[in-house]
Amino acid sequence: MRKIVLVICSVSLLWLAISCNDDEAAYFTVYSFILAGQKDGNSTLYTDVVPDDTLKIPGFPDNLSMTKPLDFDNDGAMDVELYYSLSNPYMLGSGGSSLTIIPLDDNEVCTSDAEPTWADAIIFSDTINKSDKWSDSTALIYSYSWQVNGLYTSKGYFNNDDDIYIGIKLNKKGYSAYGWLSVNRAILKGYAATVPYGLE
Repeated sequence: MRKIVLVICSVSLLWLAISCNDDEAAYFTVYSFILAGQKDGNSTLYTDVVPDDTLKIPGFPDNLSMTKPLDFDNDGAMDVELYYSLSNPYMLGSGGSSLTIIPLDDNEVCTSDAEPTWADAIIFSDTINKSDKWSDSTALIYSYSWQVNGLYTSKGYFNNDDDIYIGIKLNKKGYSAYGWLSVNRAILKGYAATVPYGLE
């Protein structure tokens, strides 16, 4: 079950006008930032995943991967897609799993300066805006592999239950908005984005 909360408050705004036809224009407001973990205010649309969604691959082990699309601004268009994969359990002596995020259409994900192919870890209450490093390519959330001899490899910033977030940039027609995603390994906890309001 999802609980969606939309609250509007007064802070600095970006006003936009979009031509609807030859005689009139529609005016609306969209915020130019969001704070990591922010659940209300600034016209924030928050989706609380209740209970937390542990990604499971239907038909495993015949199927080894799954996708989960997410609509951040509730406009009916999917904004990003999570891709989760597991190793074949019949491969004795080794195994592993990985989770990546795929921006859809013109949307983007915030990536790390140190590891450009990894989704960056944004700490709680940090500002997410145009100044971050954005990419429209697939980004690694986490990967983990192991061998029976005890060797293992871990990549990505989201292997532990830390209070960190993935930044999302929604590039819509005529404006950009910002959001965040909370995930720990293969557990989806929630996500949010600023959305336009005042559209007439």
